[in-house]
This record gives sequence, structure tokens and C-alpha cells, in this order.
Amino acid sequence: MRLRDQLLKQRQRSQAPDLEQQEEKAVDSGEREGQTNAQVPEADEIARVVQSAEWAPLDAHLAVNACGSFIRRRRQFPLAHRHGYAKLGDLLSCADVLEQVAVKPGDKSKSRLRKGAPLLPASADEELAELAHSSSAPPLCERMLFLDTETTGLGVGTGNVPFMIGIGYFREQVFVVDQMLIRNPAEERAMLHELKRLLATYTHLVTYNGRTFDWPVVRNRFVMHRMEVGELDRFAHLDFLYPSRSLYRKTLPSCRLSMVEERRLGVYRHDDVPGSLAPELYVKYLAEQKPSILEGVFHHNEWDILTLNLLAAHFAALADGSASFDSLEASEVFRAGVWFDNQGMHDRAEAAYRYLMELQPEARQGIQYELAIVLKKKGELHTAVQLWKESLQDSDASPAAAIEARVQLAMTYEHRLKDIPLALHYAEQAKELALRRLSLARGRDSGKQRAQLNEITKRIDRLRRKAASQDRTG
Repeated sequence: MRLRDQLLKQRQRSQAPDLEQQEEKAVDSGEREGQTNAQVPEADEIARVVQSAEWAPLDAHLAVNACGSFIRRRRQFPLAHRHGYAKLGDLLSCADVLEQVAVKPGDKSKSRLRKGAPLLPASADEELAELAHSSSAPPLCERMLFLDTETTGLGVGTGNVPFMIGIGYFREQVFVVDQMLIRNPAEERAMLHELKRLLATYTHLVTYNGRTFDWPVVRNRFVMHRMEVGELDRFAHLDFLYPSRSLYRKTLPSCRLSMVEERRLGVYRHDDVPGSLAPELYVKYLAEQKPSILEGVFHHNEWDILTLNLLAAHFAALADGSASFDSLEASEVFRAGVWFDNQGMHDRAEAAYRYLMELQPEARQGIQYELAIVLKKKGELHTAVQLWKESLQDSDASPAAAIEARVQLAMTYEHRLKDIPLALHYAEQAKELALRRLSLARGRDSGKQRAQLNEITKRIDRLRRKAASQDRTG
């Protein structure tokens, strides 16, 4: 049976007349579920806890609010709790620097929005900026809400239902992981109502691919239930998928959260339920109504939220300088520098580039060309020339990189350093390599290689004319 049919069937069951007669196995009062409505909280009150023998083995309980009921699991972790290489409280000392990298409402410059995603109002951006610079504003770590969802599908359309919403936040001397689950579609409104109440005290959402997936999915569900969404558009986003890709896309097999946490944060999951299996397990739960089926999903979601805490601390420590570049590969340090530059943290970018220039040349292999381009734009011409010359010794460099390095040297010696013979020397080397690459292409060239060869040939002709003119005047 398809997932949509399963959900429809469960909705019909939830609306059936005899559902109110089902016994809720409540430990504290032995009440029936339909009878708990006599003590329903007001609209702005926290959801009431009703202990359930059925969900107690998962450390979960029934939550009841003005819109209905749902399942809730809340766990508290001491700040000294170690997750991977770090502690959950490490973020407290460096979180404020993340204000600089947060994507504010209406800001499309720091990462691309998915096509069709709602633009956020400038007024919300102004409110956040005012709050961030206010002397009475709470520290950023107290305004950060870590969010991760488990959904019935992969798209962001209205048919994708977040059957579990997990959030994390700092509360006094603990880090709280608060998970909400719907047992059937009829409970979704109650879950969203409680989520909205919790969101009121936070300004920043911390996610991993949440800016273009988790949050749009959640927002769509508010729209589907005709609930007010204006307040949902005021959040700044700290989506750590983007900096993870910036730093690790060329050094890790993938930038999935499980890969980043294992290879860079020292987090190893044991007996974890992959997120891709969560929809299947939820469908199985809908059919069998056994809470134990979802135990692994609860643990997986909790682990994701704890890792978000660690990932935030990791990037914050890199950004404020409290973490050493020694823990990164040279290419990751370079990409960190580019990321710092893009975020306006130019001092940290300069520190990254200086660190790379202090390494032995062989340790910089593979990044000399790109690093030279960056430093040339910053006016460090002689350092750029040094790096391009280093790259010529890299036997593993691609033909394209080998050609481009010689072209850059030819351009620099011609236009900036005014050394025509040396410029001609590198241009002729570039032409030789370009001819060799074109011959190996055997007709498979799209035209770019031939166009590059023509440009190099024109450069050589111009340099020869300049050389001849110098000889005559000399």
C-alpha cells in the first residue's frame, strides 16, 4: 500500500466515531483518552503531560494541548556530556561569532534559496539586527533552536508530512532534546501548535539542509492547517550544510551529516537507523501501532540534534580562532579561508592563508593554483607567482591546471612584472601542453580547448612582437 494511502487510512481511523472510546493507558489517572479533554490547556499554555504505559519504554509520554494530543519525548543532557570529540557545552563560549554567518531574513547572498522558497520580509531582518546589537539581548546560544525533522518523503511539497519534529535548545545548565511525534495525521495540528509556542523565544534556526528542506516542509504544514505563518518568517538560519560543503566537498566522500560527524567530529553511530528508513518504519507503525517500531527513529533524530550542537561549535571555534587549523587538511584550510572571506571575516581568512604559506611546498600540493588566484586578487602578486611556480612541479596536477598556471604566469610577467622573455617562455610551454591535450581528445573537444589554444597562440604572437620591438630599441 502506498504511503499516501496509509496516511489516508489512518486519518479515517482517527476520525472514526469509536476512536474516542479507545482506552488511553494512562499511568497517572487511568483515564480514557477522550476524557482527558476536560483538562485541555488554554491556547498559549504548555502542553499537559499524560503518562502512558504504552510509550513509557521509549521514555515518551502523551502531550495534550488546546488543539489535541501527540507523543512527546524530552531528554536533558548535562553540558559536560561528551559527543564525539567535544562537549555539548563547548558552544556556549564561542556561539556569538555565528551571528556573522547566519543568513538573515531576506538575505539571498550567503547561499542560494530553493526555487520557489518564500522571500522573507526586510522588517524581520531589521528586528534581528536590532536584537543582535542590543546590550540586553540574550547570548546567541540562548536564542538558537536546533531543528531536525523525520518526514514521510523527500520533497518539499504539501504531501510531505513531518511525522516527527525534533528540536534542541539550551536551558539553564543542560541541553534539551525535545521530540514530538504524531501517531496519525489528525494529531499534526496539535504538534504544530506546540512547536509554534516554543518558537516564540528563539531567533535563529540551526539545521543541516534545513533552510531548503526541513523548514519549508514545516512551514508548508502550517499553511495546510491554515495556521498563521507570519512569525515563521522572522528567523535567521544557520544551515551548516553550506559551510560543510565549502570545506569538505573535495576531501570527504560525501557531505552527508553522518559522514561529516564521523570523519571530522569523531562521532560514531552504533546500530543507527538510517534516515532513509524512517518513512518505511513510520508506515509500519501506522499499520501495527507498536511504539517499539519507532525506537530507532527517536534515537536517530536525537543523535542528529546532538551533532548539530557539535557542528555549530566546530564552525564557531574555527571562526573565532579558538580552534587550530592543524586539525584540517591543507585544502580544507584554504576552503575555510574562502568561506571566511565570503562571510566578511577577512582577518580569519588572512590567518588561514598565512598558515598555508608557512607550510612546506609539498603540503600545499593541489591548492597552489587556486590559492595564487586568491592572493593575486588581494594584491600579493609575488606570493602568487611563487605558488604558480610551485604548482608546475606537481606531477599530479590535471592538464587543465598545468596549462592555466603557465597562462597566469605569462599574463603576470607580461602585464605586471614587464618581463617579456619570461612571459613568452611560459606562454610557449602552455601552448605545447594545450596542443598535447587537444591531440589526446581525438575530436571529443567541445570547442573550449581549441578556443583556449587560439588565445594562447594570439598571446605568443603578441609577445614575440613585443620581444622584437625591445630588441630593436635595445
